[in-house]
Amino acid sequence: RSNPTPKPSKPGCKPRVGRGGRKTTREARRGLSKKLIMAEENQTLARMLAVVGPTGSGKSTLALAMAEELGGEIISCDSIAIYRGFDVGSAKPSQQEQARVRHHMVDVANWDAPFDAQRYREEAEACRRDILSRGKTPILCGGTGLYLRLLRWGAIDVPASDPAVRAE
Repeated sequence: RSNPTPKPSKPGCKPRVGRGGRKTTREARRGLSKKLIMAEENQTLARMLAVVGPTGSGKSTLALAMAEELGGEIISCDSIAIYRGFDVGSAKPSQQEQARVRHHMVDVANWDAPFDAQRYREEAEACRRDILSRGKTPILCGGTGLYLRLLRWGAIDVPASDPAVRAE
């Protein structure tokens, strides 16, 4: 792709760009924020926003800021955050973050209980519908691609697992 050089906002001013001619992270977030506000005002906001990506990329910080600005709630899309007691090394939202913005799909299952992707899809979809019914914006945040794919495109129809086969 070509990356055109941004035009200066005022005559005689140089455009602010990061490495490689790209906008800085702060500018990108500011631009995203403006677009989200415009979309909300125009009532063209999608049914659910998604902040996804690799570990350590700032998804949670951005999702919190978006939720506060848009009056949204966060649905975790993290395959570890769903389990109670898996707090170390899981990057679950802190109690302070959960007090700022309501989070869903965090600490919803015991580590020894069966929890598959289909169950995640059903519970996350119920959360999404509940958030929308209260006039809020659902924001999916995390890095588990399978969960995102299931919410976006659904699941294929396959038979349930057979405990006898699993025992072998």
